[in-house]
Amino acid sequence: MKKLLIVNTFQGFGGGEIFVAETLAKLKYEKYYLINDCFLPELLPKDKTYLFNVKSLFRKFLVLKNVMSKTCPDLVLLNGGYGMYFSFFLYNVPTIVYHHITFNSYNGIKKFIYIFLYTLMQFFTQKIICVSRYACNQGLKICRNKYTYIYHGIVNLPNAQHGHNTEIMHILYVGRITKNKGLDVICEVVGKLQKNYNIILNIVGDYKTVDFDIDIYKSDNIIFHGFYNDVSKFYEESDVFISLPKYEAFGLSILDAMNHSLAVIATAVGGIPELVEDGKGGILIKHNKNMKDSVCKAILSLIQDRKLLQVYGEYNKARVKQNFDLNKTILRIENVIDTI
Repeated sequence: MKKLLIVNTFQGFGGGEIFVAETLAKLKYEKYYLINDCFLPELLPKDKTYLFNVKSLFRKFLVLKNVMSKTCPDLVLLNGGYGMYFSFFLYNVPTIVYHHITFNSYNGIKKFIYIFLYTLMQFFTQKIICVSRYACNQGLKICRNKYTYIYHGIVNLPNAQHGHNTEIMHILYVGRITKNKGLDVICEVVGKLQKNYNIILNIVGDYKTVDFDIDIYKSDNIIFHGFYNDVSKFYEESDVFISLPKYEAFGLSILDAMNHSLAVIATAVGGIPELVEDGKGGILIKHNKNMKDSVCKAILSLIQDRKLLQVYGEYNKARVKQNFDLNKTILRIENVIDTI
């Protein structure tokens, strides 16, 4: 049986960490993990999990080499973030780069450097797995045969029955607490709407990535719950899920909401349109300076026609069952690994 070392370089707790715990951890191989110190260690076997516990990239690489000497992996899977940089120096062990982000995650010179290194990385790794067609189509493909895309999968839940309280609209956001996910816009719009409508916004996520003043938005109607390992109760008690990222390669929390039969309001960026069909499973809006008005109109349209909540939710549930099955995702990943 192959030994697989899974290296996760994401900071905080988000989709990348959920992917490790709920998908990569179920691969058929003997697995070891090297990760940043976040909530993820609680979800993985302690005897096979190692922590970086250092800050500089060079020191992280030394930790990686040390862990490799202890575990002797047959393959290293570099999951997201700057993990792809390690592929330049791992000469003796084949690598797979799992690419979760978009080039738009960076600006200016950082973006130029990232694209350059991403292009160069093709010569050093055996396979690049992207999480969407959008992510796969980015950049210059010199080694096209190394690229593939595999959608995230999820365990199909029983059909959810949402009461859709006619008095209160329950809106849910799950993810990193950051402006890059449009959370400041969500809070501002809900803050204005709650003056005339009964709306509750529940926000669930890790505070490590906070980059704006959340205290000015906290109220009886806008509730920050912090991090939860199990967020299912929040999905079950909600009417609509909202996420307004500036860039997004896929959107695992959106997939989770769809699996819970929720309507979705999201920005039409990156790989999100591959997930959510506008007008069928929810409302997609353009990410621009004027999107506050679009977000407001989207929420109001669901308040005024609550039948849409059920229609969108049922469509999303069926779409998840047909296109985003976890077992199929795992099998596709294993098929890639078995070719190396």
